[in-house]
Amino acid sequence: MHSHLAVNHLIRKVELDRLHPRDRRPGWLTEMIDELANLFEPISISGQVGYDCQWQNDHWELSMFLGRVEIVGGLDDGLQKPLNFEFDLKPLMAYFTTINRFSWTATPDQHINEQHLRSHMSGLTISGIVADQHFKLNILEQPPLESTAAIQIFADGRVAPKVDLTSDNLWD
Repeated sequence: MHSHLAVNHLIRKVELDRLHPRDRRPGWLTEMIDELANLFEPISISGQVGYDCQWQNDHWELSMFLGRVEIVGGLDDGLQKPLNFEFDLKPLMAYFTTINRFSWTATPDQHINEQHLRSHMSGLTISGIVADQHFKLNILEQPPLESTAAIQIFADGRVAPKVDLTSDNLWD
């Protein structure tokens, strides 16, 4: 079972889209987000998929990721960590009529500065044509640095969605 990460900035974005119809996501993109969320397969526990979708001058850009988990109680209380997952790449090909770029960015050096990490996040990038529009898709290895945990694991083994999943400016 997959669910989307509830983030206040996405709610605000929907509200802004209502005020500015030219910024509204097309139906094909909303459907694509739902379908791509199902391609994330957490390895150890269930996870929540988060995303950011923006119009970038001449194309849509969609970034998706699996939210972090926060440990509640015990020795690691408060620790937030990313979840391991698999992502089935083959279904992605069906969305693109043309692929201009298909690349993987790896940033294993944890000692590079934070600004560099923000602009070069580890993950897969595909750019091309989807539904007759230029489109860029990023499948990120980890959530953005500013995001909070999406799931909490309690000392007794319970797993629950975290109540406050918000970050006002995930992508700034």
